[in-house]
Amino acid sequence: MTMNIDPLALGAAATPPATPVSASVGPGDFAATLGAARAGNPSAEPEISAASGPPAAVREEMAAASRTWDSLAANGQELRFREDPAGGRVHVALHHVSGERIAVLDLGDVYTLIEHERRA
Repeated sequence: MTMNIDPLALGAAATPPATPVSASVGPGDFAATLGAARAGNPSAEPEISAASGPPAAVREEMAAASRTWDSLAANGQELRFREDPAGGRVHVALHHVSGERIAVLDLGDVYTLIEHERRA
């Protein structure tokens, strides 16, 4: 979704008033509400399609993470992620596929693994 805001026009007059959605649309019908809102504002259509995929930099990061996963698997290792129910923090551990925990990692360690595969 895009929004055009003129940074030089200040105050309430800077933004156009919202187009009211018809009261005939039921409160539980999201698709109808969205359709009515878009009908009143055709520029509300997103400019990016799902077919375009993620940006190149994101695809490169995903490829490096995939190579890291494959490299660990080739050595009989895997990363396991779990959330601490008390604090909501994510814990990462390196395990052998047999289940034996090899090391507890922090996120910096995970990123170091990925960076190593990116440079390989």
